[in-house]
Amino acid sequence: MLTPLIDKTTNDIKDTINNPKKAPIVKNTYTISENKDFKKIEMLSITLNNVNTELQKNREKIKTLTKNNKALSLRVDTLFKNIDNKNNEMNLNKIINICKK
Repeated sequence: MLTPLIDKTTNDIKDTINNPKKAPIVKNTYTISENKDFKKIEMLSITLNNVNTELQKNREKIKTLTKNNKALSLRVDTLFKNIDNKNNEMNLNKIINICKK
């Protein structure tokens, strides 16, 4: 099942965002553009939240569909048993009618 893999990946990404590793910055070679970096991180955070929300909704849908599927399977089993019972009853009636003649 893919759900544990998705959960682990989502948690890894959240952990990376929430606990960034510190790295030395040489002012001469790298200029921090806080605004762009902030917007990228903010966008990534929004995306992760949206994905997380969608996953939760999908899990609920799967749970509901699984319950419905089980209920339908039970209903089908009951209907098959009813058909078998009716067929047995019809066969018994045929035998009774043949014996009466």
